[in-house]
Amino acid sequence: MGSLLVVWGLAVILADHGEPVTFAFLRGSGPVEGREHAYDPETRQYLLDVHGIARFEVRHVVDDLASRPVVFRVTGMLDESEGPLELQVDGKKYPLDPKDFDKTLFQVERKGGVTTITFQPAGKTLLKPGAAFQYIDFYRP
Repeated sequence: MGSLLVVWGLAVILADHGEPVTFAFLRGSGPVEGREHAYDPETRQYLLDVHGIARFEVRHVVDDLASRPVVFRVTGMLDESEGPLELQVDGKKYPLDPKDFDKTLFQVERKGGVTTITFQPAGKTLLKPGAAFQYIDFYRP
């Protein structure tokens, strides 16, 4: 009985370290340099890099997404880009710019060249297969 509890406990811990959202990185996006996977199970954050014209899509979302944090730490974006990062879902666009975002859906901060995006409960409901993130920066200085 004791070993059964240990095995079950280990399964719960391992399941908790899986990424809540799986992405397909299509263009100009992916994990930060030096990482094979964007999701960091220790910090429970996505460590992303975007540049140029970037696009990535949601492929899968876990069933218990509402109870899990979804936080992006994004590098590579300019302070003033042509097309700030945005989430596109169901024909609507949601800006993820520190100067322009819906506070009921997201919290967006930029500090030291890193943009941190925290999805609020209502924002997490937008994360579903087919939802896309896009960033446009034609003119990098």
